[in-house]
Amino acid sequence: STFCIHAKFGNYYKFRIPTPGRDMCYNPETCDLLLCGSSSEVFRFNLHDGRFQTSLRAESTGSGEDSGVEACGLSPIHGL
Repeated sequence: STFCIHAKFGNYYKFRIPTPGRDMCYNPETCDLLLCGSSSEVFRFNLHDGRFQTSLRAESTGSGEDSGVEACGLSPIHGL
């Protein structure tokens, strides 16, 4: 999937993740954009540095195939 970041003047930055994306959320504490999709990895893109951080691995609770991560979010209590 290709993600485009826009500013008032137009397209600012484009980047790709290797799997189709399903959801994303922003962590204001670390300036990370968390992207999840059809794999068990949650990709972390640091908007301040403009580069990917080490991805997080989610464990599947379903049986059989790895269906990926449907949604991502942050806890308002501890930011994880």
